[in-house]
Amino acid sequence: MTFKTQVYEDINSVFLNVSEFAEINIINGISIASILDETSYQEYKANMQLDTDGVFMQLVNLFVKKDDLNYVPVVNEQLNINNSKYYVIAATEVMGVLDIKLREYIA
Repeated sequence: MTFKTQVYEDINSVFLNVSEFAEINIINGISIASILDETSYQEYKANMQLDTDGVFMQLVNLFVKKDDLNYVPVVNEQLNINNSKYYVIAATEVMGVLDIKLREYIA
């Protein structure tokens, strides 16, 4: 077994497995095993300030298999996740997993 083969197996059997790390999130109306990580930006959140008009901005990371989402989102695209609106800051793919950085505006 090669290293790449082992990594792909780990993505499915551990990292994006709902019995391990992942959970089912509703992304644009589709149930997908993924990780919505709100802890990545804890330091930023501690220093978070009000945006204009009393609106806070929250940053999160979404990890999802590219094959499950079927495309790579583009910057400023809106994703609806669990009935909340997020906007794409960046999206990168590593070995079939998308790391999507998102922002959400909270009143």
